[in-house]
Amino acid sequence: MTGYASIQRETQPNGPVEKPRWVKLLERIRGPADKGVGDTAQRLVARFGGERVKAFADRIGIPCGCADRQEQWNALWPY
Repeated sequence: MTGYASIQRETQPNGPVEKPRWVKLLERIRGPADKGVGDTAQRLVARFGGERVKAFADRIGIPCGCADRQEQWNALWPY
């Protein structure tokens, strides 16, 4: 996998690495039903036309991977 889908939780001898800035920003605007950062990101993308992005990806033959990414981000950064 490449891009955001391949993000792994890195660890150091002293524990996990600090969360990326974008994760901290999404945590601030989480909704009451959001399970993790993936749900918050999905909610924001849907507000700004996520279905159009999916339709464009389908037209040019690139898999969106949105659902997989959402699950992965929820597992990496749960609330």
